[in-house]
Amino acid sequence: MGSVPTSPDTVVHLKTPLGNLNARWEATTPDNDKNGILKCLGIQYAYIPYRWAPPRKPAIASWDGTRDYTKVGPGCPQIGRPLFGVDRVPMFGQLGSDAAGNATMAIRPDYEDELGCLNLDIYTPASVNGSNASLSDKRLPVLVWVHGGSYQVGAGSVDAYDGTSLVRRGLEIGSPVVFVTINYRLGVLGFLHSKELAASEANSNDVPPEFRSTANLALVDCKYAIDWLRENIANFGGDAENITAIGESAGAGAIHHLMTVPQLYVDIPRIILSSSTCMSIQLLRAQEAQQAYDDICEKLGAKSVEDLRKAPVEKLVEESWFASTTFRPIWDDITITSDPREAVFDSQRWNPSLKAMVLGTCRNEPWIREAAILKSGKSHAITKVIQTRIPPHSNLRDRAAQLYSDPASFAWYAVSPSLAVPEKNRCSMAFEGHCRYYTPAALMSRSLAHRTAPAKIYRYVFGYSTEHWPTDWPTTHTADILPMFLHRDLIERDRRISETFADRLLEFTAGSAPSTWTHYTAEGTQLNILDKKGEWSVGSEKTGAFDLTDELVQFWADVGKAILATGRTGWTEMAR
Repeated sequence: MGSVPTSPDTVVHLKTPLGNLNARWEATTPDNDKNGILKCLGIQYAYIPYRWAPPRKPAIASWDGTRDYTKVGPGCPQIGRPLFGVDRVPMFGQLGSDAAGNATMAIRPDYEDELGCLNLDIYTPASVNGSNASLSDKRLPVLVWVHGGSYQVGAGSVDAYDGTSLVRRGLEIGSPVVFVTINYRLGVLGFLHSKELAASEANSNDVPPEFRSTANLALVDCKYAIDWLRENIANFGGDAENITAIGESAGAGAIHHLMTVPQLYVDIPRIILSSSTCMSIQLLRAQEAQQAYDDICEKLGAKSVEDLRKAPVEKLVEESWFASTTFRPIWDDITITSDPREAVFDSQRWNPSLKAMVLGTCRNEPWIREAAILKSGKSHAITKVIQTRIPPHSNLRDRAAQLYSDPASFAWYAVSPSLAVPEKNRCSMAFEGHCRYYTPAALMSRSLAHRTAPAKIYRYVFGYSTEHWPTDWPTTHTADILPMFLHRDLIERDRRISETFADRLLEFTAGSAPSTWTHYTAEGTQLNILDKKGEWSVGSEKTGAFDLTDELVQFWADVGKAILATGRTGWTEMAR
């Protein structure tokens, strides 16, 4: 990390109430060979007995002998191609080649195992004496990372999400934390659903009734991971009553579902959502999920659930990619029984355990998708986009056509001249940015602020581009990830600025008010803004950040009500 040298990892021994284990350990600084960070890697939090089985809890009992937690566990099998259709996209694209010449992705795990992917990594402050490690008697706040990747790719165990620098920084500023990353099921393995699959799980009597579905296994996995931490993290130095969940993109969406879907509630006090909410990706309706299942069966020549379960996992993942837009949270009436967006209009729908939230967006979220459209030379036709996002009710589509008719009304997406958004695409890009990112952030924040027991809310806007970022790109989706992790490859200046960001998140995790940040209320909609120079300021959402006027916020609230009115049916052109 920057200019901070570290010692190589060594293997040390730790005794816990659960049993003995070996883990990796890294000194905090070269001149301090006693205190550092213990890395307990590849810990199983649940197991999968067979393909599309709901997770089962492992027996929480002490073990004999010594367990090896020195290596990260496998991730979920996934497609090896960039998201958004653009190579060399930071985080979600192809960044280079391995020794064999194969394209590599920053967030793809080194190895994958369909039934062994429910594991997590723990980074915790520890001291050593010889080869033996010991933890502090004080139980520390816990920060658990849920990775993004459009619910289709990624792993918590990759280098980009290494928690060492973040835990070290917590020690330096007096806000020590235990940091955890998790793996969960993705794509066709995490979000396939049909009446046949539901029937195959209906008699799983060792599973709670609300999880006897294959529709939302990824979300259930995330719940089981956090529940495991509540039961076990004290054995690794963490405070089970003081857990903060943090996620980016689909990871943030998953966490938000755990806060708005009663069947998925987890009992934690704080969340940090980066670049997404449960509103950022439309819920899939059951009939659409069924059609995707039928299409996949036809493609693979499967006549039954068992045929699909027997298909080689590599073939299943690769040949189901044509249906990838259906791999998302599904309204299955088993795990998800109502639309979580109802929380916008009923603030009591929020998980009652939630006491505080950080919700952040990057300065130009929709650009990452626009880049693929520009590369292909296609137009992002506003008329078509309106049809996919807005039900054909009342005059909403006419209002959208009016509100998003003038490209001059939207200036926030401005980028370098060499990558300027063509005028024909500008309105649709603003429309998508408001629909997927900025208005959901505003509506959900205002809802939570109006709850009977209001949560403490902090909003940030990330507008700083680090050295690794493409020169001609704005700070779009994923730009805040390596800074929040204080990744060791950041140059010195980027590291210093990133610390002003990461420090606020660490303070929030510790239960403190983030220093220099102003909190968000329904009356004072304050945004904490990091600009392109790396300087923080405070601005009001109501002054038109992202060209999001009060009129547009009200329009999207009306759209939300219209979507809820379509219930389990949706409409023909609905975005998938």
